Amino acid sequence: MKKTKGLLWAGIALVSVGLAACNNQGTNDSGKAETSEKAQKKLSKEEVIDKVNEASKDIKSAEMTTDMKMDMTMNGQEMNTETNMVVTYTMEPFAMKMDSKVNAAGQEQQAVMYMDDKAMYMQTPGSEEWMTQDLSSLGMDIDSLMEMYSSQEMMDTLGSYKDKLDVKEEKDHYVLSFEGSGEELKDLAKAALAESNTGNTGAGATEAEEALDDMKIGNMSYEMTVSKTDFYPMAFNMTMDYEMNQEGMEMKASMDQKATYDKINAVEPIEIPEAAK
Repeated sequence: MKKTKGLLWAGIALVSVGLAACNNQGTNDSGKAETSEKAQKKLSKEEVIDKVNEASKDIKSAEMTTDMKMDMTMNGQEMNTETNMVVTYTMEPFAMKMDSKVNAAGQEQQAVMYMDDKAMYMQTPGSEEWMTQDLSSLGMDIDSLMEMYSSQEMMDTLGSYKDKLDVKEEKDHYVLSFEGSGEELKDLAKAALAESNTGNTGAGATEAEEALDDMKIGNMSYEMTVSKTDFYPMAFNMTMDYEMNQEGMEMKASMDQKATYDKINAVEPIEIPEAAK
């Protein structure tokens, strides 16, 4: 069970790489004018990366839709899963909604989860009942959540890999990408955990870091598309092969994740259902 929870939290950390890319985009009018003006000029790779990082200041809300396919082999047994998630959040006040759909072994399971500054609310799959957990019981608090969603440290970590990033200019957007052994992604995931501050106070994040330490990441590619005019994220694609051997259990997995971004700073207030409170 501990291993399974660790993998879950590690997965959350990896997915947060994509969330942070969306979350860290500024939208004030003066910033838009400045970035739009500079987007008309030919920018170097370093300038594009810097502009993406500079834009990561003031986002207040966003929505990300992601589709992820995983092919796993655990102790010789194969398992294939397809997951669709729509994550919507606001920062002032902090609130999040996640709709997920998982298809595994020919069976589909849907789940709905909300979170605010006090608790996480999850609807029991297949029923009208809700389960509530205080953030404190998860080793989390509102400050750590805000830090997780700002994820500035993680974006700084991404910026430190400028020499490994490739930047291509397309018609109306830039494509930032890199590929290799994948150890860079492990660093980004750990940065996300450190930024959330749960590495010191939350059991889940501790297990996640242990899982990441045991994870050998093989071939990996990451591609983020950003708008030329405002440097907002438009989409990202990530593929990764990894393997783990812990407590006598061997696992090999291939992951293919695609995501699109929408409603940046245009999300309506998220209301926790009364039945969940």
